[in-house]
Amino acid sequence: MKYTIIGSISGYVINDIKPFVLSIHNSGYDGQKIMIFYDKDPEIDSFLRDFGWNIYYKTINKPSVIYNQRLVDSFEVLKNQDTDIVIFLDVFDIVFNKNPVEWISKNFYGDLIATSESLNFKNDDWSTFIGSFFPDEWEWLKDKEIYNCGVIIGKKNIVMDLLNTMYNMGVSINKENYPFDQITFNIEIHKTKYNTQFVNQQQGFVCHLTLKDKYSEPYYFTEKLPIIRNSKVFNNDNEEFYIIHQYKKINNFKLLY
Repeated sequence: MKYTIIGSISGYVINDIKPFVLSIHNSGYDGQKIMIFYDKDPEIDSFLRDFGWNIYYKTINKPSVIYNQRLVDSFEVLKNQDTDIVIFLDVFDIVFNKNPVEWISKNFYGDLIATSESLNFKNDDWSTFIGSFFPDEWEWLKDKEIYNCGVIIGKKNIVMDLLNTMYNMGVSINKENYPFDQITFNIEIHKTKYNTQFVNQQQGFVCHLTLKDKYSEPYYFTEKLPIIRNSKVFNNDNEEFYIIHQYKKINNFKLLY
């Protein structure tokens, strides 16, 4: 199987992306790596290329923002890639503890992987706000679990179709100037169009840490949240997570990286 990681950056200095780039490199991942770059920074360009990244320069079309623009640009870039599995990622706040291909190759059985935040939409204020963008869908979505769009993994054609659909949904309601990636992602995966594999945090693959910082357990969480010990994150079986997302919300991680 051929794997491709794809991310997007804009407005960062080199230290902002070093944890992401170096942790992927150190994990042993040896698949293709693509970065969509919305700036012109020779230092970052050289740094990425030194670590084997292919760079595609794009422009953010106002009033769009990077969270939305990256959806359609990733769709366009992926059209021409020879790959089987796409790992679409945030860049600013992700680090890798282990090679994600190890988990995917053993556990992926659907067409698309969605990873949980362990909370239903109606129990989070920000998720409730973005749900207001689509009032008809909100009536059934509010009782669904939140899955985070910062990590989307799946078969190439499925991920391409999903990203393009997400972008067109947001554009259709004139929300280009506000991040609509999370709400459109959840609307689509909770429908039956895709053979989505829903992965909770206690499976030990991806952890999302914002809600751990935001609310005190037990709150209304659908499962126990990840356990942080020093520079590592574990599930209840003492298994170390492969991907740590939103690590900058946790002070000791922010200082460490």
